[in-house]
Amino acid sequence: MVDLTDLKIQVQTNCQISDARHWGTYSICGLILRFRNFYRWSEDIKPWEEPDMEQIMSWIDDSERLWRAVETDDFHDINVEGKSFSPFDLKGINRVLEDTGYIYGAGYAGGLKPTFFLAEVVDIKKISGVDVYYLGKEMARDLDAYPAMSQDGIIYARREPMKYFLYDKILELGNTGKISIKDALEAYDFDPFKLKEESDIGHKLNEISGAELEIYVYHEIGEVKEPFFKDGRWQGIIQAFPNTRVEKLARAIGDIMADTNDFGMLNHIIRYQKRASLGFYVAFIDGFRKLMFPEIIESYQKFMETGDWEVIEEARIKGYEKAEGYAWRILDIYDSAISKGRDFAAMEIIRELIAPLGV
Repeated sequence: MVDLTDLKIQVQTNCQISDARHWGTYSICGLILRFRNFYRWSEDIKPWEEPDMEQIMSWIDDSERLWRAVETDDFHDINVEGKSFSPFDLKGINRVLEDTGYIYGAGYAGGLKPTFFLAEVVDIKKISGVDVYYLGKEMARDLDAYPAMSQDGIIYARREPMKYFLYDKILELGNTGKISIKDALEAYDFDPFKLKEESDIGHKLNEISGAELEIYVYHEIGEVKEPFFKDGRWQGIIQAFPNTRVEKLARAIGDIMADTNDFGMLNHIIRYQKRASLGFYVAFIDGFRKLMFPEIIESYQKFMETGDWEVIEEARIKGYEKAEGYAWRILDIYDSAISKGRDFAAMEIIRELIAPLGV
């Protein structure tokens, strides 16, 4: 029998080392949000419940002391059933876990931050030829917990992080007057500012997060299926410029391509005319994605007037073509400039692709 309690401790230890090494790469707001949701998860506090500030500040102090103690440690090998595995050996570790009902995940988040988790498997599907694992209760995780992620061609759809992510976004944008978020919430008949009963909030949030998690799965399918990402140079760009505007640009380009290709999120939204999901997509788009894909916002305004899904389809196709053009251009600049060093290549990418965006 696999000792899941011992495995949980091992995985959480590596999570702590990763957080200790990389917490300084987050913005202040980003760090606070991650702290709050990590604390909620660790204390089993629901997304709509506000944690006691005195307790959370004490917990943050404890976390910082722990980080100082482990920040120079190497990641620990994972020992299961008398066998030792690299913490990034997903296949080896999950072969041992195969009959336990749990799965282990490891990979790299933004800024090449290592990310790990151990979670309960509640369902497995094959979508467009890709294995999708739907995860329930998470036993171990780090500060970065994405609603859906792909690793080694397998997609993990994480129900707990999806609830926290979605509820935070709804609260952040719900009172901004954005038509897109208003339309999405109306389609689900959900107004968290008016509901008083926790059971009502919980029921609606479960419904919405379950439906929208499926949409996020299609982003990952678009990523797994995108032929451009098979070019090893693309991953080389991301690895060469961690925690820089160049990395953020490359990831945004990749996100748009994954969303707009024939397997991705927007194609799925359009095919099944998921109006609420379209509203969330437009409401949540930001940063480089918003600057490089203004067509989706313009087409959404027309859609709200006409209800014509064809205008969204036209924006999807144009968005993919533009993003693919950006992707080829960033590779061309990198290939021609890298002989003069990474700093020079970064400056050229910034000059030719980022500066014209006005950032």
